Amino acid sequence: TVTYVANGTIFLQRESDGLKVHVTGKLPVVGDEVTVEGTPSLEGGHVVFVAKGWKRVGEGELPEALAVKSDDLVSGEGKTVNALRVTVEGRTIGVTENGFAMNVDGVPVNVMLPTLPDFLSDCDRTHPVVSVTGIAEQMLDQSILLGREGYVMGVKIDVAGPEDVVLKPDLA
Repeated sequence: TVTYVANGTIFLQRESDGLKVHVTGKLPVVGDEVTVEGTPSLEGGHVVFVAKGWKRVGEGELPEALAVKSDDLVSGEGKTVNALRVTVEGRTIGVTENGFAMNVDGVPVNVMLPTLPDFLSDCDRTHPVVSVTGIAEQMLDQSILLGREGYVMGVKIDVAGPEDVVLKPDLA
């Protein structure tokens, strides 16, 4: 099932497995069930797929977003959330060029979205707590490319739109 589409990249998810796929030409839409043909490649320490083509085989439902904590975001092989649809909660740090940054119990998370919700316009000053639903991409240190055990330096979450960012009650 296609879970996210942007700039020649799609994310696919089946049960607890996710895959980032680079596609040229026409792109499928979120919710399409597709098969892809192409070759695997290594990008930032993760396997991605470079598609020669894709074919729509039906329509599916978006998988339920996994509610994850900081430990889940930085887990390694076997428990990775990379390329999966997740929901995280944390305190905003500030606005970035392509969205905003947040802290999820000590893990830096960059949230990428096309339009910033109005309630985050002054998050550099107010630092509200939000819940975010999107596709997680772990940012690994480059030692993993040399065959050494790497670590997660942070996480990027691709969000479809402002409706996937929810302001949470916060007494602080």
